[in-house]
Amino acid sequence: MTTIKGTAAQWSSSEAASVPDHITNYRHTNSKSKIVGFFVAPSINSRIIKNFKVHAAIDKTPIICITIEEFANLALLSRDELLNKFSDWEVIK
Repeated sequence: MTTIKGTAAQWSSSEAASVPDHITNYRHTNSKSKIVGFFVAPSINSRIIKNFKVHAAIDKTPIICITIEEFANLALLSRDELLNKFSDWEVIK
């Protein structure tokens, strides 16, 4: 999770590279698990999404980009609602 808003600062910060790297490292240490990454921020910069699409295509690890508000609302969902929500998200892969 980052508090950097969806501006050019989000893109130029280390967030653009560190999130996919963390997901990749986790995936390699948990190779038997299905891994889906989350990028959570106040808003999402379109350049971040483009960058994550490139990483996801190379690494075969999907990344979901959602706002902090959307992330907080996940706690209110039942298991079935959460599974349906997962299906609705645009998973970058």
